[in-house]
This record gives sequence, structure tokens and C-alpha cells, in this order.
Amino acid sequence: MESESEEEEMGSTDEQKQMNARLNLRLSKRKHTEDVDKQKERHEELDRNLAKAVQLALEEELEEEELELEELEEKHQQKRRKGCAICNIQDEELLFQCDGCQKEFHLECLGMDRMPKTEEWFCEGCSRKKRKVNSNPETEQRQGEEAISGMTAKVNSIVENK
Repeated sequence: MESESEEEEMGSTDEQKQMNARLNLRLSKRKHTEDVDKQKERHEELDRNLAKAVQLALEEELEEEELELEELEEKHQQKRRKGCAICNIQDEELLFQCDGCQKEFHLECLGMDRMPKTEEWFCEGCSRKKRKVNSNPETEQRQGEEAISGMTAKVNSIVENK
């Protein structure tokens, strides 16, 4: 009988070992699943943080570009506010602009008493360039300077007479 009880005891021990092994396997699988879930959560958190960082960087870059654009627009406006290209007086209501060089002029400084009736108007310098009277750039520049110089003299005489 002892041998039967020893066999039963051994069989029972083997069963317990198998049960313990299965239990350990289940616990190991559960632990592994928990670890994988934690890693997934960590990766998702890292992805969210990365997305936030990229978004913030892009927003900062956009703000910098917007500021740069505003500065450029302001500089452009300041250039436009220089006034008449001949007398340098800033009087926006009485100035009109050359369609070539974008410089502004007073009618009086140009010796004109009314606006030209053409859709486009070009100052003397741009008119010369447009007609290509002389293809030598130095000559064109000198002629443009002479024209502005002559106009400036006219303005000075008008101002002196007032």
C-alpha cells in the first residue's frame, strides 16, 4: 500500500508541478502583456509629446515669419512715404506715382497743371528707359540725373518765388 500512496503522492506532486508551471506561464504572459501595454502607452505619450513639440516649433517659426513680413511691409511703407522724388515733401494727397519706378511726384514739381489722361504714366527717367533712346546705361543714368536735377531747379525757383 505504501507504494500506491507513494505513487499517488508522486502523481499529485507531478500534477501540482504542472499546475504551478501553467500558473507561472499565465502570470508570465500577463506580466509580458502588461509590459507591452506600458510600452505602447509610453510610445503614444512620446508621439503626443513629439507632435506638440513640432507644432510649437512650427508656430514659433510662423510667428517669426509673420514678424519678418510685418517688418518688410513697414519698410516698404516707409520707402513709399518718402514723398516727392524731386522736392522730398511728403504730401500723399497731392502725389502720384510713376508706373515704372514707383517714385512719387507732385504735379507742380513736374511742371504739370493736371493729371495725365493716360492709364499709365512714366516719369522722364522711365520714359527714356522705356523708349530705349540710348542703350548705354551710364548715359541713361546721367540723363535721368540731369532730368531730376532740372526738375529740382524748377522746384527751387517755385519755392523761392512763394
